[in-house]
Amino acid sequence: MKKKLYLRIQAFVLVFLLMLTTFVILPEQALADAEIAADETDMISSDESSEPVDESVTETDIDSTESSLVPTPEQVDEADIPSAIDEVIETPEVEQAVQEAVAEKQDEQDADVAVPDPADNGRGTRAAYTPEQYFIFDVTTKTITDYTGSDKAVSIPPSIGGVKVEHIGGNAFRYKELTSITIPNGIESIGHAAFLDNQLKNVTIPDSVTQIDESAFMRNQLTSVTISNSVIYIGDLAFLDNQLKNVTIPDGVMHIGELAFMRNQLTSVTISNSVNHIGVSAFKENQLINVTIPDSVGSIGEWAFEKNPIIWASIPESILFILDYDGNPLVYQPTAEQIGEYCFDDGVALYVKRYIKANYNIRETPNGKVITKLWRPLYVTGTKQGGWYKFTYNSKPAYVVMEATTTDPPPMTG
Repeated sequence: MKKKLYLRIQAFVLVFLLMLTTFVILPEQALADAEIAADETDMISSDESSEPVDESVTETDIDSTESSLVPTPEQVDEADIPSAIDEVIETPEVEQAVQEAVAEKQDEQDADVAVPDPADNGRGTRAAYTPEQYFIFDVTTKTITDYTGSDKAVSIPPSIGGVKVEHIGGNAFRYKELTSITIPNGIESIGHAAFLDNQLKNVTIPDSVTQIDESAFMRNQLTSVTISNSVIYIGDLAFLDNQLKNVTIPDGVMHIGELAFMRNQLTSVTISNSVNHIGVSAFKENQLINVTIPDSVGSIGEWAFEKNPIIWASIPESILFILDYDGNPLVYQPTAEQIGEYCFDDGVALYVKRYIKANYNIRETPNGKVITKLWRPLYVTGTKQGGWYKFTYNSKPAYVVMEATTTDPPPMTG
């Protein structure tokens, strides 16, 4: 019977210890408990120092007192053991502590899910870039000069060895069989032939790039390109021999080099009003149907739009020079007809803004019925057809003799 009682006591102790191990003690709680314990120690110390010590109490008395507090196996009633265990388990304070510990643990887990570690994010971002060791990098000029990796999809890191990458050097990625390239914001220039002879399908030029040098993307398989507003200069042959369907030259671009977009599949091109130079054969051998040259253009190269199925083109008065392949002037202050002769195929209808002088008749057809006689000058966009100037008047076709037109503002009364 006594042995059985001992076993039950041991079971009780084990259960009690197991319950203690279920409590989660947070660092903040441990610190608070330590502070409270320290306060209590101070209080006890002060109390002990204030009370006189009864030196008559001997170690023997203490031992006898302690032995009287610890029950012997004979004094422990078997019926009391389950009730003691239940009392420990069902104490309201214990239940509350367990619930609080579980709640705090759940909060910690929720926090881990809702707020990822910024360091982990940083590691993930860095992992998205092609490893730095595959780039030859000139720290002095902040220029990538070569790529030594075998991966055909490359993401250029914004910095290498802690130094910001600002330039992609000439021939840096030439003949690498690349199928994809990601250029980070921060790159300022793309060197000559930087991506020549690859298999790129599309490319986005970031907002930091100001210059795309000659042959930079020549002989790829580009079907689309996004050029940012930051670009000022597009060099000769920059996108020669690709498969571009359409392209927008954004505000900011001032120079389009020779053969820059030659031999693509362009059906449309939008040229912004910031461009002041279009190079020789810049858009030659495409599929353009119509072209509008903005008023900002001051010089244009010969053959700029040749070998396109262009039906009509809008020509500004701002063009001062037609240039040859060497950049020498062929024609100074060319007429629309001269621009058509040097820059377009035969048969393209050239639309030019002209003034019609006052006191001239507007007709339905050449030498046909008079619609009206102008009493003041009219500024319209039209095209030359033989000795007549064709334009739209009151939403209908109209004609006036070419001698009645001028590019300079005429007197109000003709």
